[in-house]
Amino acid sequence: MAVIQKRRSILDAESLKVFVYHDTEENERRLAEGRCRCGTEHNGRVFSLKELVRNNALYDPYCQDTLLSDDPIVPQSSVEAYRPGRYIYAVGESGDIRIALDCNRDHRDAIKHESLFHNANVMAAGEIGFQNGMIAFVDDSSGSYVTRGAMKSRPDFVGSLVNAIESNAIPIQDGVMEMLMDRLESFE
Repeated sequence: MAVIQKRRSILDAESLKVFVYHDTEENERRLAEGRCRCGTEHNGRVFSLKELVRNNALYDPYCQDTLLSDDPIVPQSSVEAYRPGRYIYAVGESGDIRIALDCNRDHRDAIKHESLFHNANVMAAGEIGFQNGMIAFVDDSSGSYVTRGAMKSRPDFVGSLVNAIESNAIPIQDGVMEMLMDRLESFE
């Protein structure tokens, strides 16, 4: 009960912060190098995590009858762009969680964190792993939104992530949710 009340106060606080990529030094540098992937011109695929839920499990967006795992079935035409077994995620200000296979930034169809919400501000971002149709791993590794360390220092990051998982009924392994809840409880 105390954790739920604490999470509500974190998420209701006026100090709730977003992570910004647009107009940052990193964004400007990548634009100058032709390596920013924030527009809609890429051919990569972005998925809303809640749209992959069926029968209390997450299904692979590339093969609808297969549970989502870190060994995705990728269309042959796109294989060279992807980094095997790595997904990225971001939580939008609306609470939607979007994912994509992580890509090599230099590939023209690359999907990176800034691609997930077309350069918009996000509440959380990082890498995410799946096993047997459930979230099995989640972290705060996003170079675009500079979120590294946010799980240990930003209660709004963790609270936004937990809230998005719960409100979208995303299947998650018990141990992963316990880790997130313990982290949330550790903020005082």
